[in-house]
Amino acid sequence: MASKRRNIVKILWQADKWLHGLFQQLWVGMLTPRLCHMLIGQAFLGARGRPPRMSAKRMARTYAAMARGGRGRRAESLLRMSTPLHKERGTIATITLYLKELWSSYLKLLVHLKNEPICRWADAGVTNFAEDVTGFVKYLVDDLEHYEDEVIQVGAVEAWLARTTIHDHLMDTVIEAIYNVRMPSMSEGLFPQPLMTSGCTTFLGLTHVGFLNWALNSGADSTWVLLYSSSCRQDWDDFLEAIVGRGATLLLVRDADGLVFGFYASQSWHPAPSFYGDKNCFLFTLRPEMNKFEATGYNSNYQYINADDANLPKGLGAGGRIGHWGMFLDWKLCLGRVSRTCSTFRGYSPLTVCQTFRITGLEVWSTGGTTQEEDGVRAEVLVAPVHAKETLRSLVGVVENPQVVP
Repeated sequence: MASKRRNIVKILWQADKWLHGLFQQLWVGMLTPRLCHMLIGQAFLGARGRPPRMSAKRMARTYAAMARGGRGRRAESLLRMSTPLHKERGTIATITLYLKELWSSYLKLLVHLKNEPICRWADAGVTNFAEDVTGFVKYLVDDLEHYEDEVIQVGAVEAWLARTTIHDHLMDTVIEAIYNVRMPSMSEGLFPQPLMTSGCTTFLGLTHVGFLNWALNSGADSTWVLLYSSSCRQDWDDFLEAIVGRGATLLLVRDADGLVFGFYASQSWHPAPSFYGDKNCFLFTLRPEMNKFEATGYNSNYQYINADDANLPKGLGAGGRIGHWGMFLDWKLCLGRVSRTCSTFRGYSPLTVCQTFRITGLEVWSTGGTTQEEDGVRAEVLVAPVHAKETLRSLVGVVENPQVVP
């Protein structure tokens, strides 16, 4: 009898190993190998240290917990899945690794599905840098409460999920796709549609785009129009012509140290002798770390642009006060300045290493997406050929050392 029981256990063990390998093959085309391993472990393992066992019931429970469960069940699943078998409790390090794999898998899935916005960003030469993924995940994890030994409790994860809505979007998309419940449409996802004038390039990374579109609370139905790029034009008059009266915009700067940062202007730019704008404006950093500095409400010094008044600084400013800016770009578009403090934006820290910096890249994107042709200048839609495998593959791979173009 004991021998017969051992044979049955052996057969079940071999069957589970076969199923384990089958799911690995089915999912690895859409996910990173590490997240694939985490999800299969969640579906196969009942208790830590026991042999893997597979059943339709356990698969259904895994799906229900991660895709349809309340925040409590999702928090438990997240901790269990991100914690290695040899560890008893999740830590900041294990959550960080899990989020990196989740984000990378989300991008890989969209590429696998030939997502239309992703194809267009790929055709624009946008890729996915490892440094940017690390910066994005650090931004997310910094909001997760933990004890001094970095141990994470379920309650802290549950509260974090309530604040960090992007996790649910990423996990829902991944889980529903691999369980074949609902495949995202060709245009669905976190990324906006890019519209760019012919011959212009962007220094944005793919993770930058996802972070900013999420920060704007926009979805795939939004459209970003590149109004100005220093890769095409570098004249102050051209800059004004491109951005004045164009609605809400994202202004992005790259400095000589390779740092990338910027400002979201919620109102149209127009030359004026004083500040204007509203509390929806914010400053942000993208590289090497990502951060968002929202309005404090302490003052309304959000947007400033002076083109003609000789008694005031000529250029573009955001936050702070005249002479003590959150960010300021001189009208020659060569130099900029930041301050050590800025009461306009919460949690502000200097956007650059030095208070005076040299501008090596400047872009302005309209985020309204309502205008494709203005003043006779046509914005050309970038459509990536679906057969451009190498370009798309670069989006889910990572470039370790992004080049800084002087």
